[in-house]
Amino acid sequence: MERIFVPVGSYEGILSQLGKWKVIGVKDLYEIMASKISYQGFSKQIRKLESNGFVASFIFPNKSKYVYLTSKAARLVPQGVEYSNSKEMLTHDLKCGMVLRELIKFKNFVDGEMLEDKTDGFSPDAKIYAKKNEMEYVLALELGKNLRSTVLTKPILMCFMYSKGRKS
Repeated sequence: MERIFVPVGSYEGILSQLGKWKVIGVKDLYEIMASKISYQGFSKQIRKLESNGFVASFIFPNKSKYVYLTSKAARLVPQGVEYSNSKEMLTHDLKCGMVLRELIKFKNFVDGEMLEDKTDGFSPDAKIYAKKNEMEYVLALELGKNLRSTVLTKPILMCFMYSKGRKS
């Protein structure tokens, strides 16, 4: 009898975070997860998801492993995005996620999320939620075209601000 793996519990959390960030390094994902297991145990979970077709990975030139959702897993999580194995798109989303996670470290930025790629009209790469003086803002983040083919030494960002108004 064949055993079927169903990603529940901590596996769901991993898939959910992958849906949020699209592409992320295993080490960065481990830090975000605030897991109570060792890094070695976490890596085993990633390998299990990968061997069961929920996650795919690639090794970047810096020798770090990066993971993303497959079409099988993209249907299971709210923010799931599947890739058409486009190296350019994976690299772009990886860079965008790195910039977003760095920006979230600033005190006025509350949270952020990567957005789906849309072909019709303006579609930013990510949104950042900010709060200052009891006002809430949403910033749209778009990486400039010339950044997509270069290293992240001097990011070029286009930010568009939308005020959400005062919090009651």
